Amino acid sequence: LAYYGGVFRASKIRAKAVSGFHAIAAERPKIFGLDLFVAPYEAATHKVEAAAGWGKADAFYIRAWETYATSIFSYQPPGDTPTRRAFFDSWMFACIPVISETTADVYRRLFDGRLFDAVSFDDIVVVVPDDLIADAAAIITVLEAMSPEARRRRRDNLAR
Repeated sequence: LAYYGGVFRASKIRAKAVSGFHAIAAERPKIFGLDLFVAPYEAATHKVEAAAGWGKADAFYIRAWETYATSIFSYQPPGDTPTRRAFFDSWMFACIPVISETTADVYRRLFDGRLFDAVSFDDIVVVVPDDLIADAAAIITVLEAMSPEARRRRRDNLAR
């Protein structure tokens, strides 16, 4: 499970979940043969984001893309808005986005739903209930319960 971004947005939902993922990974470092949780970049404030070249420096994007290219899942919580650019970065590298129900509804309606004509939206993401999007243990449980076939199918659909 990968995360790349700020932890100060969305009423601390992100900070709570990211902290929880780190705690779980400290006890159980692997899932499906990979690091359980990787977060090579966590910004605590807008000022920290700006100093890192957020959205402007090539190295910033390369690091994010490498993170998604080497992960199976990516945590994509809501932020200042329900959607995140990182959702699409994750998709570009066939890294399965983990999102909330409310966020899923927004993505389904983008471009009048045409974005998901070829593949059903629910066949490329993992959707967790809104009240669990900050619950790291619950999210890990959902991911661990997913069969290898379901993971492969979602990744294949993302790569289309």
